[in-house]
Amino acid sequence: MNAAESARSTARRAAYSPAVEAIARFGYAIRGVLYILIGLLAVRLIIGPRGQQPTPQGAIQTLAQQPAGHVLLWIVFIGFLAYALWCLIQFLFNPMHKPGLGARIWSLINAVVYASLALFTYRFLNVNAGGAASSSSQSQFLAQIMAMPAGRYLVALVGIIVVIVGISLMLKGLRGDFEREFDHYRLTRDEARIARSTGRLGTFAQGLVLAIIGLLILYAAYASNSGQPVGLNAVFTTLMGKPYGPVVIVVIGLGLIAFGIYSLMAAAWFRLRRS
Repeated sequence: MNAAESARSTARRAAYSPAVEAIARFGYAIRGVLYILIGLLAVRLIIGPRGQQPTPQGAIQTLAQQPAGHVLLWIVFIGFLAYALWCLIQFLFNPMHKPGLGARIWSLINAVVYASLALFTYRFLNVNAGGAASSSSQSQFLAQIMAMPAGRYLVALVGIIVVIVGISLMLKGLRGDFEREFDHYRLTRDEARIARSTGRLGTFAQGLVLAIIGLLILYAAYASNSGQPVGLNAVFTTLMGKPYGPVVIVVIGLGLIAFGIYSLMAAAWFRLRRS
């Protein structure tokens, strides 16, 4: 075995270590808190006094306003880094043995997203300025793509891909084929039933949000509007202007809360299969 093969073998063994399992569980817990907060902020758009925007950034700002908020944000910052690292490990080594390249690419995307959230949290801790809303940065990125040659068509392609991913997640939630997700946990029948219910609702809500974001991106390409808001906050703003919007917002909010509960369950039950 040469040095490169030895390094790969060592890295793969590390990916199944108890330390990585602990990192994954902590990351799942913080992801759960994030989703629950975003869901609650979404529901509060319709029921009760409004809080921060129902976005990851809004959830971070909400935590900052709590007693010991500075300490909470440091915990969340470490949790975001932990989950980003866990997603990167899934992309590189696939310790959960998920079939297909799509699962690995999704893990890489999540690694980038949560690393970005960790960076936002770190800047918030050190500057305490809160930063710009996610839709602003995404609109800037959209404008940069639109300015490229054939940029309008590239934006349309991104929109189509996001819509397809959203619909696939919605279908996964409706089908309820979550038994494969539990191959990595040691669940009782009751635990699996609860996890299945929360996972289905949460995954459907995620898919619905992504599908709407994809449609907003497609509209930006159709209208050649590089300033079109396309973030999570834009989804809720768009729905608020529709007759059916409040109902959909509450469904999405409850779904995100359910996915947060599902993530907390993963934090409690997750185990790596080392055999």
